[in-house]
Amino acid sequence: MAEQTDIQDADEHWYALISASPRPETGESANVGLVVGNGTVAYVDYLPHLPRLCGLAATDEVRVYEQLLAALAESVRRRERTNVADFPALLGPQLTLEPRRRLYRQPNDNLIRQMQERFLAAARPGPLLDGEDALVARSVAQLDEQLAAVRRRGVLVYEDVRPRSLYEGKLDRYVPFRVPKLARALRGARGDVLIDSLAITADDDTKDVRAVAFRIAQAFYTYQVSLKPIIRAYAAREIRTVGVLQRSSAQESIDTAELREFVRDAWGHHGEVIDGNATDATAALDAFAAWAEAP
Repeated sequence: MAEQTDIQDADEHWYALISASPRPETGESANVGLVVGNGTVAYVDYLPHLPRLCGLAATDEVRVYEQLLAALAESVRRRERTNVADFPALLGPQLTLEPRRRLYRQPNDNLIRQMQERFLAAARPGPLLDGEDALVARSVAQLDEQLAAVRRRGVLVYEDVRPRSLYEGKLDRYVPFRVPKLARALRGARGDVLIDSLAITADDDTKDVRAVAFRIAQAFYTYQVSLKPIIRAYAAREIRTVGVLQRSSAQESIDTAELREFVRDAWGHHGEVIDGNATDATAALDAFAAWAEAP
């Protein structure tokens, strides 16, 4: 997820979510609004009927929340309310403005639509996952959220990366072996940043974490040792391999800490490791996007 931070610089773009807790005693909440700003609040958005509240709130409750959000959005549009300090009184006790998060590029209509889909639209049902599949899905979801905040003009994001798909078959005759898939790639004028991610929790099985980490490490090794000169020669591109070790909770166990050390070591031989516990992962990915973008 995007790094939460106390944003003071008026030149920095940021966003924040508005969540609703129809029954605070249950601890359940859902995203209902999106706030975007640059120093002060510039824009408030929500989707009709607040789809994330389906099953959590009665129709009349949803209507009340929607009216509050509509009034707030109109107040911001008229530039009557542009200070986040005013929001709690306007939102009431069951709507909460969550901490602001930095955006690493200027928001536009396309980015706003992506954020609506990501944070406000009804969740799409998917297959039930467990073990390695659940670990991979969770890790890639966090990576995608970070990449959505750092995309730059001229830098494309590729999914489910393999040499054949990324280099359009140019390397087929030189790569007769199977290369493990990586989650994403950033492609710019200078080169390609090949990226994967792990979000480890205390509930993950050690063997699942080690298996996924090893596959990623194997891919890094293959690209750096076997494929890098081939890619330079026949695709005329530079590459970097990057592993994002997502930030862990404050309750990290000794076992989880040891797993993180294992992953850092496994990836570090042939990849660059972003450790979310030690650095702002989104900012680090933005730096890699800048490298890919440079001519």
